[in-house]
Amino acid sequence: MSGICVDKDFIRRLDRYGIARDGFPRFLFRSLVKSLYPVSLLSRPDQGCENADVLLLHPTKSHVARADSLAGSLRKRGMVVAEHVVDTAVQLAKNRMFSANELYYKHLPSRWRFNAAYAQWLVERYRPRVIVTFMDDSFLTPFLHRAANRSGGVLVNLAHAFCWPSMDFSMFDVDLFLVFGRTSEENLASVPVRFGDGEVREVGSIYLQDSALLGRGTELGRGPLRVLWLGQCIPESRRLREKMEKDLGAFERWIHGYAGDVNVGIRPHPEDRGHIRRRLKSLVSRCEWVSANEPLGQSLERFDVVLSSFSSATIESAAYGRPVVAFLHPGLSDVLGKPSQGFWLVRSEAELDRALQSIKENYSAAREAALALAKTHFCCLENASHRYAVEIEKLALYGPKG
Repeated sequence: MSGICVDKDFIRRLDRYGIARDGFPRFLFRSLVKSLYPVSLLSRPDQGCENADVLLLHPTKSHVARADSLAGSLRKRGMVVAEHVVDTAVQLAKNRMFSANELYYKHLPSRWRFNAAYAQWLVERYRPRVIVTFMDDSFLTPFLHRAANRSGGVLVNLAHAFCWPSMDFSMFDVDLFLVFGRTSEENLASVPVRFGDGEVREVGSIYLQDSALLGRGTELGRGPLRVLWLGQCIPESRRLREKMEKDLGAFERWIHGYAGDVNVGIRPHPEDRGHIRRRLKSLVSRCEWVSANEPLGQSLERFDVVLSSFSSATIESAAYGRPVVAFLHPGLSDVLGKPSQGFWLVRSEAELDRALQSIKENYSAAREAALALAKTHFCCLENASHRYAVEIEKLALYGPKG
């Protein structure tokens, strides 16, 4: 059996990309940590295998349920679907999820062997014709791409890029990058630094649910305005964490100082481990706490307006006809921040209160603007799992050029 030829240009480009994306200190630290794992000793020679048509590679355990409609659509088309959750480095080592075929990684620099051995293990374990990742922007990707292609498989990433062009989703080393709509494709085209050159196609979102509720919204009732705060995942960046904490503080002050005739709900991010409840402990008895496991469309039936520090779920909320208010982030106004487009940007509790008053005074127009906003970000206001299933089946049968 022949292994991977050492592609020095590939390694140099990957190193340069890693330093540009993460900064040299962070890249060096991560490289040193990964180098400490003796992957050849942690490998599992007799792991057994499945013959899957499609491997859904979930970023978190909570994502499995969110992608259930895609898995169901694929199975309805007669495809064998395997699902795997990418775990922490410690858990991967504990569970020995590394290929025993050292030929595929022993000649790589030690900093990259961990990723290569895990990628090869996935391909050997599931033998998929198509591997599907979700919102993936990791250093596993280029090794997974090469491992999949060596076995005749295809790597696909499902993602959005609602926000401004940035280093997020700059990993393009896939066969196909399937996105939610036009703005995602445009933003991805403007990413300042990228690795790889995968083709981008617009398909839609697998996360929109409750088709009967999409694209119509509701009329504003006679009672108090009902506002739902959508929590976000805790950012890795210290600067973004500080910005989120500042936004939560303004939200808390608004409730204590302004929110008289308003009913407020708080919906934590699915990956939140109690942070927002601890941070907003003064609001525990004043707000409705909405389960993060409840489908978003179902939650929105009880609320008129969505508020956030900024979460992609705000754009999903617009698809249900809910006007959105978000705290200003650098670059966000270039893409989203126009009330005429259903998206209000604020800097303080006072601006937040004025935005909500404006929405309440002309709710019908705000609702229509929100729907128009959603249509610029989603190529269709429906759950697009069936569309993805068709695309993925074609890839399984004919490859990326079929």
